[in-house]
Amino acid sequence: MLFLLGYGPLDISQIKIGDTAVEDYEDVEWELRSGFPDDAPARLYPGAVAEAELNIQLRKTNGAAALAVPDPL
Repeated sequence: MLFLLGYGPLDISQIKIGDTAVEDYEDVEWELRSGFPDDAPARLYPGAVAEAELNIQLRKTNGAAALAVPDPL
């Protein structure tokens, strides 16, 4: 999952999932870019990312909900 927190440069610290620091998880990979022009390229998402803006409402009835989304490319 990739989060864009805003346009940089940004001063971001104390990254947590719930109350737990992200560094305390063994199976979580993360990286942070401050937003400077000379920041290194993203390592975890090195290729092109396809975005699809969806305006949908999910509903759960009698179990799990599922939604099929068409390929945006």
